[in-house]
Amino acid sequence: MLLRASRSILEHQDREYEEALAADRLREQQIEEERQKILLEKKLKEEEEQQRQTEIMKEEARKEAKRLERETLLKSLTSEPDEKSGKPVTIQFRLPNGTAVKRRFNPLDTIAILYKFVQCHELSDVDGVEIVHWEIVTNFPPKAYKDMSQTLQDAGLSGPCVLFVKEVL
Repeated sequence: MLLRASRSILEHQDREYEEALAADRLREQQIEEERQKILLEKKLKEEEEQQRQTEIMKEEARKEAKRLERETLLKSLTSEPDEKSGKPVTIQFRLPNGTAVKRRFNPLDTIAILYKFVQCHELSDVDGVEIVHWEIVTNFPPKAYKDMSQTLQDAGLSGPCVLFVKEVL
């Protein structure tokens, strides 16, 4: 009887030991899974940050390329005529973002030169969104200048005037 009781106690202790061991293994497994989850989240955050930095660098490179393109375009324009060389046409352009730029042109310059000059400036709306498709227009009476070969003189642009750069949707 004593042997049976001893055996029963030993079996009970063995079961408790196995259960405790299983519980410890389960806790270790849960801790490892949590550690893996944290590592995965950290890796994902690092990848997201790296992707964000890459996008920022791409955007900065795109902006720099645009700036250089505008700068090159500006250098390719003929020089601005002075007041002594006849009657230059002074045009103020109102850009979509509200800024104004002014330049003198030769009356024999073409509408294409006006477009080239406007392209030398950053074209964005008031929210900073880049405008890709646009045209040069008068406010009143509304008229779009689209004939690139037409001279300013033939287009009726003489003396100081204000033209608007409008987005074409």
